[in-house]
Amino acid sequence: MRPLLPALLFATSLHAQTWNDFETPPHNYWSVPPQDDVTRLHQRMDKKEITLPAGSDPKVFLAAYLKALHVPVSSQIMVFSKSSLQRTVVSGHNPRALYFNEDTYVGWIPGGLIEVTGIDPVLGGIFYIFKAPDERHPLPTLERRDSCLGCHAGGPTSFLPGLMVRSLHTTEDGRSLGEAGPHNGGHHTPFEKRWGGWYVTGAPDGMQHLANLYSTREDEPVRIAADRILPAGTHLTPGSDVLPMMLHDHQCVAVNAFMEANYRIRTALHAAGGDKPVAERAIPENAKETAETQTEKLVRFLLFADEARLPAPVTGSGAFRTNFASGRKADKQGRSLKDFQLQDRLMRYRCSYMIYSAAFRGLPAAFQKQVFTALREALQGGKAGSHLPAEERQAIHEILSATLTAYQS
Repeated sequence: MRPLLPALLFATSLHAQTWNDFETPPHNYWSVPPQDDVTRLHQRMDKKEITLPAGSDPKVFLAAYLKALHVPVSSQIMVFSKSSLQRTVVSGHNPRALYFNEDTYVGWIPGGLIEVTGIDPVLGGIFYIFKAPDERHPLPTLERRDSCLGCHAGGPTSFLPGLMVRSLHTTEDGRSLGEAGPHNGGHHTPFEKRWGGWYVTGAPDGMQHLANLYSTREDEPVRIAADRILPAGTHLTPGSDVLPMMLHDHQCVAVNAFMEANYRIRTALHAAGGDKPVAERAIPENAKETAETQTEKLVRFLLFADEARLPAPVTGSGAFRTNFASGRKADKQGRSLKDFQLQDRLMRYRCSYMIYSAAFRGLPAAFQKQVFTALREALQGGKAGSHLPAEERQAIHEILSATLTAYQS
């Protein structure tokens, strides 16, 4: 049964919307067939167009499943706070593993189920859970759970189907003792507020963070040694590397920002009426303030305007760096938005590679054009790009011109 969500009337001031309108027209979250990678993969599995191995060890299926979704095993990060649907199984000695690419997020814990979120270009997060198949039940039964939206469509995600990253003071058995940092983190969050209730490996000594800490009500947190993170063979790979942790922070906020803009603009276009499909309509006069607000927000985010400075250089897993680079889009000079810097910031060219993601591609055409116009202005010396050196702005402009057709017009 779907949870009862507050239904509020449409307001004239569109920029003030902060309620659950994803179930209503034009979005119709539950009735529109999802078009995310996860849904498409399971449709192929149901038709037996693709078969994945099933057996007594769920890790065998999980590895093949990740490969089929083009999600690298090297993206594994670990969380031990009881802050998810499988909170009864999670603990400091049995952490939940997360794996991801730009459009798909997979979670698994020994003794538990597989959770997976596909990002639909229009609907946002599509949340599924299922048991890893075995010899008796070789096909997974995919369940789209309403209960996921109790958290994933609440205040931290602007009441829309989005992603969550929490930093919590957490006991050794995974119980939360309260918030340790802001909801959903992001590249703007100071590192000393990040990753409470998570395990992190490979972080430089000069980086202060809240990972690898157990807390009690009476005592100060106690930092544990990294060799306690993963008993041999429990997960697909050892460790919870700092570099995918940083990218996961960035991506979750990116998806939520794109989804909020998408829903708010589509609501305005629907309210204005017209003969064309909603996504093809021009932005009406009474929604221009909303569109401008969302545009400014997205351009600042895309250009890393508020990025927290790296306190020390980061290396990151070589396997992850290779996997991450495999999808890079480069200009004639070989430059890409996926090129790392990692000395005092995350990326060499500070425009988010998430501009190529499904969540960004799903933005209504008129609004996307407005974002590209504002982005070009910022890169040509506008205020939104003033934190970037002229040489870097020019490089970003050339990379986008070479790799993103819609940016050119």
